[in-house]
Amino acid sequence: MRNNAEVPTGRSRWTVGELPFCFRHLSVPSNASYGLPDRLSFALEEDGATGLVRQAFNSRVAAALDEAYRQGSVLSGAMEEQGLGRQYAMDFVRHIQTAVPDIQGRRILEIGCGSGYLLSLLRERGGAVVGIEPGPQGAAAFERFGVRVIQDFFPSEKVQDLFDIVIAYAVLEHLPDPWAFLRDVRNQLAPRGVAVLAVPDCEPYLLSGDLSCLIHEHWSYFTAGSLRRVVEGAGLSADVVPAGFGGSLYCVARLDGAGIVPPPSDGTGTLAAYRRLSVDMLQRFKGVMAEALARGQEVGIYAAGRMVNALALLGLPSADMKRIRLFDDNDLLHGQYYPGWPTPIENRADYERRPPDLTVVASRSFGNQIIRSLSEMHAGGRILGWNDLYSV
Repeated sequence: MRNNAEVPTGRSRWTVGELPFCFRHLSVPSNASYGLPDRLSFALEEDGATGLVRQAFNSRVAAALDEAYRQGSVLSGAMEEQGLGRQYAMDFVRHIQTAVPDIQGRRILEIGCGSGYLLSLLRERGGAVVGIEPGPQGAAAFERFGVRVIQDFFPSEKVQDLFDIVIAYAVLEHLPDPWAFLRDVRNQLAPRGVAVLAVPDCEPYLLSGDLSCLIHEHWSYFTAGSLRRVVEGAGLSADVVPAGFGGSLYCVARLDGAGIVPPPSDGTGTLAAYRRLSVDMLQRFKGVMAEALARGQEVGIYAAGRMVNALALLGLPSADMKRIRLFDDNDLLHGQYYPGWPTPIENRADYERRPPDLTVVASRSFGNQIIRSLSEMHAGGRILGWNDLYSV
């Protein structure tokens, strides 16, 4: 096995290696039927002014993403009418109403509106809503919820109005130039208008060396500090708080930010620390896998989505890849594939019927619970958890 993670000479850039190009769950082990690659190179850089860790621009990645969005990327949409999706949506609605207590009659634009579910909730509360969405989800949103959706990228000549509220949930991290996007948002705001943003909080990942947050769809990996500095750098004031539910950051941005000079980054070298911790974790994982495979053992990865990047960077031969089984408790993933990986995702029933010799539980939040439950059905197998791989 080889370690494809290149350690850079400078502090501000890290060429991570080739990672799976994940844009939707697959019924076959390849993106080929969508005309998209299974893997693409991935590099990170750190913006010295804001401390923002970003995916270095790559034209091949940009072209693949443009095609994926047109076909309808479905990995990032968290809001649905049921289960966790509803909890995400209701928490964000509460935050919007904290920023604007009375949305009756307010003109509301959601950028990247996906299924249209969030807009339907805001319309129920009296908002005059419209969405913009480049993928085919927009047409489905109209059919499902009756909300008006413009099928286009933002900014769009089809959107000329000014809005009291502009929403971008899980959008900013997808853009190569977040500053340009925020300036366009600012230009779309009516006087006293507000923009309400949500992005993943990447600080826990960056502080622990967790590779699972890296995905080609995400150009930026925000912390609370870097998000505030980026928004203020675009001429808006920024109030950043953690989400009440889930691992996001919420930001209310207002037009009264003109003239704000964002404080400089504290210069702690976030990327250098992240690289060091990630490479250390990868070496531990490499050792665990090499030992098990050399013994002819079958390995299971539980919560497999959190380890597909690490698995790709090990550079395993195809024979070894077929001896690694992927597991997840999400029923929607059962029988699906990650691009370039030959074995389908299995569920807990599959695990119980035929447990592997070694199991790596990759869940940070629920790892101990999963380990306890798996141990009860598989007393003789070896099970490793998050803390066995990560030093933080």
